[in-house]
Amino acid sequence: MPDEDAVLALLKRIGVTPGNYMFPAPDMSKMKDPVYIQRLADNPGGIMTVRRPGVIAMGPYLSRQFVFHLVISILVGYLASRLVTGGSGFTRVFHFTSIIAALAYVGALFPEAIWYQQPRNYVIGKVVDGVVWALLTGLAFAWLGPR
Repeated sequence: MPDEDAVLALLKRIGVTPGNYMFPAPDMSKMKDPVYIQRLADNPGGIMTVRRPGVIAMGPYLSRQFVFHLVISILVGYLASRLVTGGSGFTRVFHFTSIIAALAYVGALFPEAIWYQQPRNYVIGKVVDGVVWALLTGLAFAWLGPR
């Protein structure tokens, strides 16, 4: 961000607290107001997440990420138990569990990318990340699942 120190000083000075912010602030009642329309036209818009000051401790984030993957895997396992019959073989289990996991890891990304105008390279990176996790999930189920 250009002049990051000035932006951080401004956020601290005006007392921005942790949370999610959209700017200019959306106001549906003013969408036809020429002054509001001009404000939108004249200023950059964005969405900003502000976290509490302090060092970022990785432990809690990694724990939450683990729980997220665990929940996805439980749901994938449940759906696979309904779709894949016993003795289906490695390929069939891998196929179904990878597709289900890909939908879980990547599916919600696109509305967010559309509405928040996220850069294409960010979206592609997230899709690749989700597909990798989906393939790893599929491999785990196919390898460790019932024969």
